[in-house]
Formats: sequence, structure tokens, C-alpha cells
Amino acid sequence: MQAGLTTTQNLWPPIQQAYIWLHQAAHLLANAEQRDVTTLQQEYQVLLETMTQHQDELGVLAPAVTHFCKVTASYWDGLFQCYQVKDLPRTNNDLEQYFGTARHV
Repeated sequence: MQAGLTTTQNLWPPIQQAYIWLHQAAHLLANAEQRDVTTLQQEYQVLLETMTQHQDELGVLAPAVTHFCKVTASYWDGLFQCYQVKDLPRTNNDLEQYFGTARHV
């Protein structure tokens, strides 16, 4: 077990940093603090800029940041709609559940 930990010890800091960023993204999108949409978008943009500026520190995980930012950009226009439209479900699962409930009424 110690040999495995020693062999992989250089991989853990990048994984930990990537996890921190993803956790921050999820926290922002959960919007428990009920930020207004403009503030939320600005804070999310700052996180994406931080990720981009420091992605090279992730070594082999650096391309994951590029991919995450590319996918986020492709969804950007609709990413924050649920905070602007009252009762709009936040996720596809929530939306499917909403329609499923309506179908069985």
C-alpha cells in the first residue's frame, strides 16, 4: 500500500485542486445564497478565469480544464435561466420529473 501511495503522491495535488474548483462551481450554481443572476454570472466567470490561469499547475489534468471551460461556454446562455425564470427546474432531471408529474395527473 505504501508503495502505491508513494508512486501516486504527485498526482494527488492536481486532483485536489480540480476537486476544489468543481466543488466551487457546484456551490455557485446551487445558489444557496440567492445571489442575483448578474452577481452569480460574474462570480462564476471569475472561477473560470482562475481555473484557466492555473490549469497548467494540474499537469495531465490541464486538458480537463480546457474541456470544462469549453462546455461551460457552450451552455452559458442557458446556464443561468433557472435563476431568472420563476419555478424553472435547475437540471434536466428536475425538468423530467416536472413533466413526469404532469403526465400522471
